[in-house]
Amino acid sequence: MFKKILFSLLFTGVILYASPKSQSSVTKLYIATFDRAPDNNGLKYWVDSSKLELEGVAESFFDQEETKSKYPTNINNGDFINYVYSNLFKRKPDSAGFDYWLDQLENHSSVIHRSVFLLAVINGAKDNDSKILENKTIVGLSFANNGRDDLVQAQEVMTGITADESSVKNALDKYKIPEYTPDTGGNEGDGAEKLPPPPTNIEELLVSTKLAREKLRDYTPLQSFNYGKEFFVSTTGNDNNSGTINSPFATLQKARDAVRAYKKSNGIPSGGVVVWFRGGNYIIPKGVDFTSEDSGENGSPIAYRGYKNEKVRLMGAVPINSDWFKSVNSSDPLWNRLDSSARGNIKVVNLKEHGITNLGKLDEWHYASNTPLELFDDTTSLDVARWPDREQSDKIPYYTDNKINIYGDNLSPNVAGSYTKETNIKSTDDYYTSFKKDDLVDGKQYYIRHFKAPTDKVRRTWAISTGVNKDAPFSYSGTGYSIPRDFTNHSSNASGIPMTVRFEDIQFGFASMRKGISNRKFEYIGDRPSRWKDTGDLWVNEMFNYAWRNEHIPITSIDTTNKIITMKYNDPLGIKQKEIKRQYYVYNVLEELTTAGEYFIDKESSNLYYYPKRNLSISKLYGSIVEDYIINFNGSSFVEFHDMAIEMSRQDIVRFSSGSHNLLSHLKLRLSGRNLAKIEEDSSYSGVEYSELSESGERAVVLDGGNSMTLKDGKNFVTNNHIIGDNRWSWTSQGAIGVYGVGNRAEHNDIHGYKHQAINYRANNCSISYNNIYDVLSYTEDAGAIYSGRTWNHRGNKIKYNFIHDIKNNYSQQILTGIYFDATLSEQEVIGNIFYNIDGKGMLQAGGRDNIIENNLFVHIATPFMGMNHGITSYSTTSGSSFNMLEKALKYNFKSGIYASTYPKLAKFPTKWSDIIGTHWLEPEGNSFRNNAGKDNLRWALNGKIKSGTKDFESYDYAEMTPIDMSSSKFKELPYGEIGIQF
Repeated sequence: MFKKILFSLLFTGVILYASPKSQSSVTKLYIATFDRAPDNNGLKYWVDSSKLELEGVAESFFDQEETKSKYPTNINNGDFINYVYSNLFKRKPDSAGFDYWLDQLENHSSVIHRSVFLLAVINGAKDNDSKILENKTIVGLSFANNGRDDLVQAQEVMTGITADESSVKNALDKYKIPEYTPDTGGNEGDGAEKLPPPPTNIEELLVSTKLAREKLRDYTPLQSFNYGKEFFVSTTGNDNNSGTINSPFATLQKARDAVRAYKKSNGIPSGGVVVWFRGGNYIIPKGVDFTSEDSGENGSPIAYRGYKNEKVRLMGAVPINSDWFKSVNSSDPLWNRLDSSARGNIKVVNLKEHGITNLGKLDEWHYASNTPLELFDDTTSLDVARWPDREQSDKIPYYTDNKINIYGDNLSPNVAGSYTKETNIKSTDDYYTSFKKDDLVDGKQYYIRHFKAPTDKVRRTWAISTGVNKDAPFSYSGTGYSIPRDFTNHSSNASGIPMTVRFEDIQFGFASMRKGISNRKFEYIGDRPSRWKDTGDLWVNEMFNYAWRNEHIPITSIDTTNKIITMKYNDPLGIKQKEIKRQYYVYNVLEELTTAGEYFIDKESSNLYYYPKRNLSISKLYGSIVEDYIINFNGSSFVEFHDMAIEMSRQDIVRFSSGSHNLLSHLKLRLSGRNLAKIEEDSSYSGVEYSELSESGERAVVLDGGNSMTLKDGKNFVTNNHIIGDNRWSWTSQGAIGVYGVGNRAEHNDIHGYKHQAINYRANNCSISYNNIYDVLSYTEDAGAIYSGRTWNHRGNKIKYNFIHDIKNNYSQQILTGIYFDATLSEQEVIGNIFYNIDGKGMLQAGGRDNIIENNLFVHIATPFMGMNHGITSYSTTSGSSFNMLEKALKYNFKSGIYASTYPKLAKFPTKWSDIIGTHWLEPEGNSFRNNAGKDNLRWALNGKIKSGTKDFESYDYAEMTPIDMSSSKFKELPYGEIGIQF
């Protein structure tokens, strides 16, 4: 329904879109092909009964007897072009248009069918032509929808139609036909594309962004370009062939080399060169580089494309055939280590026997140089055997639940037990939410209540008490809606820690440690590790200090008596050495091969043990073999990839090492060991657009480029993509998109499904705008959907008109926010963003100067804005520290040259810490938080004063601590219709 065909008409320089199948679009086909109105039965058939899309209908018209009669086989292409222009517009084509289409039909007939020409001319109608066609369409629709089937009359009724509206009335009156008015909802029969008008509010924006996302998924454009030379590649081809459609090559490498040879002999032809890939899977055993030898030119690119709508997959993986597997039995040397419940389900194959010898190895992920073979089933990643399983999770309480349980040992008073939600809360009550204990404690009635804060300088409090906040024995201060996982005892008569989540509970595939013993040892809970054989290759993926950084570290020993696991390295941030819930899972454990979709590779024997996710006879298993990238733009320019899937590598899928104007468009990038696309600093004017990116190991896209010393723009871009989480290996502090460099754009993307950030940036003069961001930050703390910080020199970035919404955290309440400026980030613009339904803060500024936060909309946010004077303590004078912002800024000579002229406010900073510490330079001066609107929020803003005797955020420039009304003249209209993926 939402599919469109994209035509790029190079002779006009205009990009045009064929309409979806509807009564109007099919009527125009009748006019163009037959020079008549559609008959009633014919229109009904093509719109309502035929399963073909519009391009298929157009092709089928040429199989009809009426077409064969009107255009016999001996009619030449020139005459056909003239007929169509006459049918549509009652004129001959202009000479440029005629020459262009004659060349396309004569020399590119394998790609440009006459039906393609029809659709392109229809959709290229402008000015007077457009009005004539519109009037003819009204007459045609009226004729057919009045039940007319007389084909002679269908032609006669069109003869007098011009651009004048009166010609429509005259024709309809002459044949006594009432004018047909289509349904205002666009319901022109079942084939119509029922798209809503542009959104004007949040509710409509939720619908429009969803439709755009779905449309991109089904968006398979047939693109027509005036290429000067074509080559073909097919899975049935041979690299000794000539590369024509009837004698195709077999590999990408051969096609690349053939283009090189052609260019060397003939130069780059007008329109460039295209390599068409026929449908099928192409195994890329080693990464393919595109250098300056492979470059195209402006207007004449070198393009690699899927042919028409055939499904093409370039894969850095080899198939692992189902008939290679056999069932594991007691003769297998590892039989006794398998869980008894899984033994009958496990299959095994020896990879070495089938030529797969490089299995790679696991490595500490943040610094890894080695990457392992991974197993995929068709387009889905599978899990290395682990505990807990990825989907395993106990109940996580939420404030909307009807029942809440409190747990805890040695509680006094003993408030453990069940609580039922109260529904009779009044606006005058001093709390938002209340749960009443189902029984009494020492004759007293206890409640769990979320109390309102008395002022904007005091945080809201969750408390377990007899009904009032004052003197509550247990409480928790937070800024979200969520019920805390743990309470703190605040009374001299209280003891113990009430919990809504127990230590032994599994949360979204993570277990909790009991406590840290040292920075490489922790105490675990339960007896699960006693089942595991210490192979020397067991790994832990942990967040033992903060949930904004995960680490992969090998296990050296397991003490099952004292329940202590020792890791090979210290956690770089240390392990919390107290009784506290910090999460981890252990993987590469054969004994935990207990769930369908898990696998284990025994490196000694090269045996792959697999618990099938589905019947092996229908599985399509692959093992990644490419150790680096699949495609690398390495000095090339004007090289493009379109209309295919590129997938399955141990590191990056596509790397932009250097070059300019390289493009990925209308692709499916998925299943990388690391990044799906990595655009590096020596690339420019290059990017990814209109693609679906999913299942990255690290990031979906690294967006770099430009020169940070000279502030020269990179002009790279990531636009109009659907980006689906999660970064399965290293999800923390990465983001779906990492934005770096200077003058790059991350715009109009749809990003969701991430445990941590959507966009992490450390850049200058970049644009992060018009993105639709939701369902992120689901399992983290102290995090923002869009995040940057710990820098004074990264300035001039614009964060505008993003829709950040529906964010719920399952880990803790600790600092969850839509946009997070950490540790004195300065001179950023945050304008026109829409924050909606966030269980935390909309915007957090932790210190920083000269930030503009204006004209944003906050709806149903726990706390729309929090400003802090964090800079007075958030620094370090130690060389090499990430908090030594002065040292980092001095590397860019910010006192003179391009930095001083671009950022004069930064240039005023002293160059010695002794002139900065204890002065106003660390205070949040020059910020503007004003003309922001909001409704349905728990409270508007929170001042975060971190040191007594200092000014709070409200004391500084333009800090409006109350929202304005959306109808106010101060609040500028938001561009709802421009947010999200655009077509």
